[in-house]
Amino acid sequence: TLLKFLKNLKYLSNDIKTEDELKLGQVLCHYFAAVMPNIHAIFELKCTPENPTKTEMVAVALFPNVAAHLNHSCDPNTFVIDQGRVQVTVAARTIEPGEEICHVYYGHFGDTSKEKRQEQLFKKYHFKCNCEACENDYPNAEKCLEIAKTFAATPKENLVSLLPAEELTKFDLKNEELKQIVESALSKNKVLIALEATKQRIKLISEHLKQPHILYIMGRCSMVNYMWYVYGNRSTQFKPKRLPCYF
Repeated sequence: TLLKFLKNLKYLSNDIKTEDELKLGQVLCHYFAAVMPNIHAIFELKCTPENPTKTEMVAVALFPNVAAHLNHSCDPNTFVIDQGRVQVTVAARTIEPGEEICHVYYGHFGDTSKEKRQEQLFKKYHFKCNCEACENDYPNAEKCLEIAKTFAATPKENLVSLLPAEELTKFDLKNEELKQIVESALSKNKVLIALEATKQRIKLISEHLKQPHILYIMGRCSMVNYMWYVYGNRSTQFKPKRLPCYF
């Protein structure tokens, strides 16, 4: 169909050789197979009274230098923010030496069921996801919340190393201390201070907990929203609002 369209536009001669037409068709098919799945949506902040970090898609673009080279995971260790014509890839948690850097094409395990993730990834990107979240059927955020909300209540299998209850309680106290810094900073609209304290919370979580865990999920949520609010593109209707402490 596209070749016929190009002929109608006089881009191709009607007497093009069959061999050349086949070669051009192969190039076009390769282009669509390679480029289309790697196109990224571009967003900007357009806050509402209900959601001060609401984003809205305004365009699509191809970023061949970084984003197009990253594989998908339903438990990604990065996220992206859009700054003008640039897309910035940001670590969402501590990334260990040798760990693959990945981002999410569609659906985080915390808010999207495995069945829906698998269906949409295969439909749009033509692969079956075998990430750790899919292979181990990670529970969603609601179920993670039921399992544990603190370091001390975390099951042994979700701890990086077995530690005495007293040590885990100390981590909870440190996490609560950092949370209070976040809340205080946000009450004064000092989002950068809240962001730095959130990074320290995520570092604490990364050092001592394993996925799946609600603290990882909420830490990522906080990082994404604070980073977007500080650094992301803003619509002309954007009006600064007070941000909440997410966890």
